[in-house]
This record gives sequence, C-alpha cells and structure tokens, in this order.
Amino acid sequence: MHPTRRRILPGLIIGWAATLAGCDLGRRPSAAREHAIYEVVGPDAEGKRRRVEAWNRRYGEAAGTLLTHVPPPPAYRHAGRRATARLLLDERAQGTPPGIVWIEHESVPDLARHRAVRGLDDFVRRDRLDLKRFMPCALQPCFGLDDRLVSLPDEVDAGQLYFNRRHVLEAGIDFRRAGLDFERPDSTWENLRRAALDLQLGRRAADQAPWHPGAAGIAVWGWANGGGWVTPDGRRATFARDENVSALAWLVRAAQEAGGPSRVPDVEQLPGPALHGTDADRVAGHPFLDGRLSLWFDSGRFMSTLARMRPDFPIGYVESPRRHARSPLVTWARSSGYALRAGSPDALWPALRFLVGEDAAIVDASAEAAQAPASAASGRPLWFPPFTGQLRADRFLASRYRIDLKIMDEGRDHALEQLRHARPSERCPAPEEIWLLVRAAQRAALRGASARESLEDARRRAQEILDVSWRGTR
Repeated sequence: MHPTRRRILPGLIIGWAATLAGCDLGRRPSAAREHAIYEVVGPDAEGKRRRVEAWNRRYGEAAGTLLTHVPPPPAYRHAGRRATARLLLDERAQGTPPGIVWIEHESVPDLARHRAVRGLDDFVRRDRLDLKRFMPCALQPCFGLDDRLVSLPDEVDAGQLYFNRRHVLEAGIDFRRAGLDFERPDSTWENLRRAALDLQLGRRAADQAPWHPGAAGIAVWGWANGGGWVTPDGRRATFARDENVSALAWLVRAAQEAGGPSRVPDVEQLPGPALHGTDADRVAGHPFLDGRLSLWFDSGRFMSTLARMRPDFPIGYVESPRRHARSPLVTWARSSGYALRAGSPDALWPALRFLVGEDAAIVDASAEAAQAPASAASGRPLWFPPFTGQLRADRFLASRYRIDLKIMDEGRDHALEQLRHARPSERCPAPEEIWLLVRAAQRAALRGASARESLEDARRRAQEILDVSWRGTR
C-alpha cells in the first residue's frame, strides 16, 4: 500500500523542515509595508493555530496578508464542528466580515445557497489547481447544490467495523471463516449475522451483547443495498425506497435474532463516532470499550482514540459489511475544510491554498503530536493524525506517526484504505434535520414499528423541511 520512502519522503521532509524552521520562501519587500490582518475562524486546536503561524512566517509579510486564528464565539461553541456554519448563517443578513472559515462539509449546501461563502472555481481555473490530488470522498462534499466549489478539504474520515478480539476468541469463532480477517475480508451482512449469533451464544455476562443495531446509522445500510436518501438536486427525500426499506427490515430482524438492544444503552445514549482521536472523544462508559458490546461501527479516528486512551485493548477491525459477496463495498465518510467568507478579497486565496496544503498538514500534526502522551517503550506519541484527503500527504503522515503496536499501526493503515470506498452523505439544504429524521426512523423500527411506515413517516416530514428550505433560498 505504501510507496517507498525514496519516492515521497525527501521532498515532503524538506517542506516540513522548512515550515517548522519558519523559512521564508517568498521574496521579502525591501521596505516596510502595511499588512491586512484577517481572521481564520476554526477549531480551538493547537495544530490549527500553528498552520496560521506558518503562513505568516513564510508568506504573510511578502503577501501583505497576515492571519490570526480565532475560535468561534462562545455562543456558538455548543454547535461543535458546525459552529462556524451557524456563525456564518446568523451573520448573513448584515454581511460577514472577510476572512477564512473552517467548516463541516455537511453544511456546504446551506452555506452556498445563502452565499455565505465565496465560490472558488475561478481561482482554481486561473491557477490550474489540480483537484485530483484530493480523494473523491474529500472533494465531493465541497460543492454546493449548484455545483460551485466553495471549500477545499482539510480533514476526511471513513467508517469501519471494529470488534473485540478477546470476545471472538472466547466464543470459539474463527476470524477468517467469520469474514473478520482484514487481510482477506469476507465481511457480508450474512457473515455479520452469523458472527453475532455465535457471540450471543458465547457471551459471558448478562449485560453483554454482540452488537447494537443503532450504533451504525441506517444510511450506510441503505447505500450498501443500492438505496439513497435525497435526490441529487437536494429537493426530494427518498427515504421509503424499496432498497432502504429492505435494509432496515434486515437490520431489525438481525437485531432480534441476536437478542436485541435491551441489555445495552438506548441508541440516544450511545457515543457518536470518534472525531478527535484524543480523550475529547467519549471513552468513559463506552459500551464497546467496557465489554458490553463485541462489535462496533466507528470512524478511523477511533484508532487514535484507542492508541491514546486504551492501547492495550484487544482491537480487531475489518471493512464495513457488503450486502452480498459481489456487492460493491460502501462505507460512510465525513469531511471538513477551509472556505472564504462572502466578500473576502482575492488576496486570501493563496492563504487558503496554503492552509489545505501538505506542509500545513505536517505542521498541524507535529503540534498535536507534541501534546499526546508518549509510549513508555518507544517514546513515540500515542496518537495518529487525521487524514487530509490527499493520498501523498496521508501516506507520509502514516509512515511518520507509528506507535510500534503492530495491530494499531495496521488499523490506521486499514482506515486509510477505507477512504477508497467512502461515500459522503447526500447533499441537502437542511442536513441537521434530515439526518436526524433518518435516525429517528431507524429507532422507531427497532422499537417495533414497521420499517416501511417508519421510513415513510420520516420521509413526509423531511419533504416538508426541504420544501420550506428551498422557499427560503435567495
């Protein structure tokens, strides 16, 4: 999977060293000049601040454009990764100040519809920027519903299936025959069902269950079965498609066979997928980490969370299950990146390009790794950087950040491979409400309602939301 160091390391290491040393690769003016200072609104993270500082050291003075990193105002902190999207939409009536923002890409359609962010297509054409350096799952969500490019990716992630190796061994399950061998996977819905039944028979405690059917959102099950949730133009909800209905019905039957979710927390109490790869992700009381669940769907960032918080956990991993052996492999993706606020000057485009570049990602990773605990054996930081969505940079970072625990280092590599199969959520103008309704339909079916009726009821409500959203479009 990895290219040789001879192919990629020399150039990247030179760029990394130059950045950390604060080398000025631009031409400095002979006389003092005035500098415009713009905000970069983004997560309150050391790595993000260091990216901004690297731009200022290397290019800011020569360009006459300096940046200052600021987190979203306190009133928006409750919105988490969508904080800047909320901020931009609230400001759109009176106009947003110029600057750069870090946004969750699920919010792109809504921001683009309201012209809260500036289009980047003209800059890309002018500079002949090769967008092929970005993986499809990272770049696709950067476009609005009118196909305008309004962001460039900075972080991307995908889901995979994790399992407790100790539970599998105690149940007498052969990893390969169960489809759980990540090197020769045979991860299908049927194999998952059989593994869950074997784990149920071999469980050691009354509160232990094979898996929780609510842990993985129904959206990816529908995709794996050929379904979809919103039309490409973002105007119609398609929740009740036959493919989605049959996927949800299968999920309910499999859950009932394996004992149901009664012995583990309700779906609303389950921790969400890992976002940070640190102790900021929920670890205390996690039903998979405390042994109540044997199978768990989570993001690639979960490997970093484990490396930092539970490096001794008997972790196993495999790709998301296919519908059938010949079905395409599909998993979910999420991404985020940088955009220009509406009204921002052309002079900020070079800064945005730098912030999503390889050197900036390396600076970010170095800053975050410095804050991670170190392995007592090797002294390496117990942490993995997020994927950037640029294969060359991600392979370099994967080669640099190893923790010398083979199973976890390989798990990080496996998570990178899953980006090839990752599918972003369908673009729509009201993602928070729409995807909550999809999950609500899943919960209703797991509690005994008809799969079709649950999805149809959610579809009707989703369609009302979409109709209202489109009426409010400028």
